[in-house]
Amino acid sequence: MNRLLSDMLDVSRVTRGLVTLNLEDIDLRTVVERAVEQTRPLMEECQHRLELRLPKHPLLVRADQTRLTQVVANLLTNSAKYTPPRGHVQLSLGSGGDEATLTVADDGEGIAPELLPRVFDLFSQGERKPDRPQGGLGLGLALVRSLVQLHGGSVDASSPGRGGGSIFTLKLPLKIE
Repeated sequence: MNRLLSDMLDVSRVTRGLVTLNLEDIDLRTVVERAVEQTRPLMEECQHRLELRLPKHPLLVRADQTRLTQVVANLLTNSAKYTPPRGHVQLSLGSGGDEATLTVADDGEGIAPELLPRVFDLFSQGERKPDRPQGGLGLGLALVRSLVQLHGGSVDASSPGRGGGSIFTLKLPLKIE
């Protein structure tokens, strides 16, 4: 209940332009570590195998560490919720050109083709099933998109459809030195 209320307040503040980012130079690997720590209990409860593919070198971005951790934790939580027990979730972090790319992929339910174009819209959510009691109000991905855009980045979702898993790809500008 606390998380839902917090997400609702966050979405409201972000959509009204009331969020101020605390920008600093951060290593995205640290963001990933913190998000993984936050979501580890849910991953363990669901008996998911979480695979991390992180570079050995820092990926620096100018960002709000708390807000980006919230974004990555939200993507991981979503994968955990929509992946059957003992599923596989993979988080990859890399770079190309002047962008950092973070990808969260799972072998879960997937996203229906009719939902895919609006998956980041407020109150949009997949079908609730009895075997997936952790539901939400469709706030998490809307918040993800808003926060990523505030950081000058983009986020995209893809899925081959029902039963095919989902892939969320986040791109952020790298800190140029």
